[in-house]
Amino acid sequence: MQGCIMKYVVFLLIASIASSVSHAQPYQEVYTSVLVRPLTSMSVPVLGTNGKFNVTYELEITNAARSIDAKLLSLEVLDADDHKNVLISFDEKKLIEQLAQLGTRPVNTTNIERNGGRLLAVELTFSERSDIPKKVVHRITVLGADNPGSKKAVPLEYLAAQHPISGTLPPVMERPVEGDRWVAINSCCQVGFPHRFSVATINGELVNSQRYAIDWMQLDDNGHLFTGSPDKLTNWFSYGANVIAMGAGKVIKVIDGLPDQLPGTIPDPRSISLETVDGNAIVILFDNGFYGMYGHLKSGSILVKKGDRIQSGDTIAQLGNSGNTSAPHLHFHLMQGPLPAGSNAVPYVLNQFSYRGQVDRQQFIDSLQLEDDFSTGMTTAKPVKDSYPMQLSIIDFGY
Repeated sequence: MQGCIMKYVVFLLIASIASSVSHAQPYQEVYTSVLVRPLTSMSVPVLGTNGKFNVTYELEITNAARSIDAKLLSLEVLDADDHKNVLISFDEKKLIEQLAQLGTRPVNTTNIERNGGRLLAVELTFSERSDIPKKVVHRITVLGADNPGSKKAVPLEYLAAQHPISGTLPPVMERPVEGDRWVAINSCCQVGFPHRFSVATINGELVNSQRYAIDWMQLDDNGHLFTGSPDKLTNWFSYGANVIAMGAGKVIKVIDGLPDQLPGTIPDPRSISLETVDGNAIVILFDNGFYGMYGHLKSGSILVKKGDRIQSGDTIAQLGNSGNTSAPHLHFHLMQGPLPAGSNAVPYVLNQFSYRGQVDRQQFIDSLQLEDDFSTGMTTAKPVKDSYPMQLSIIDFGY
């Protein structure tokens, strides 16, 4: 009984202190009903074809209040060592654009129901590597509970979730395919495209293994992805292209024998499992210690088996349309572990290629069957070294 009384007194003291504080300072103990947590323990900057150093991660934001909803008003990402250095600001409009439900569906409000959660996509860009801070912290402004017994939301502002940024360089990989006019589709880092919020609940955790995944599709000389009818596999210029080992390593997993899908349709979700979602696939443990997953390969085209030692530049399969896909493409992502959906994503750069410009974002979205001429943004090839192909960049690998 005495213990219960003491706990009650302590609770009242905490509640009293929390209710009197609206602007929490660093390291001050304050009740915060809206929790903020990065999905990854550290971010690695990567130089992209946008000419910037890109730092990309997601925040899990949870309203832990017992009885009232919360509303996000704003969020700022600050240099953790200099809070006057605001790296990016999200007002309510921008929050709605960058937020998703935990099931990765878009939202139309910044409200979070009690015991509910959201994901926020964060992308920071820096002109120089020297501009990148060693760690960031997040200043959040909300209408929420200021103590565990709150019945009314009040304005709160506090710092949360320090997130370190690594000073290490991303791994350098070689080309995944041969030839020219390859488009980096669903590449980092824009919301509204599949990989940015490909957050899965795997082994009891929220994981984004595809943060830097790319779907490669090839244009012809006229900027088209296919000729004739789009429902015929061989009419797609990418179909059957050689898939190349992007580094030396060991094959640790092979899935083969799954049929290529009819283009233009998505398979029935009930027919797809974690084992078949990527179709015919190869997982390689590269000598740099990271794992790569090649997906949607052509049925019967895989030239390697589990345990094989491969060298950089080896042809390992052909591009196909197997698994959860609606058009022929090569899916590749690099990750920290061997599980394609359950391993944290790793950013990387390609050692050399030529940059040919960009496919127009809105044109790509509006082209329902991908029937457009996407060459309008194509420019003179520019040689590039040690860079990551950003969303909808057009790349030549003909070296």
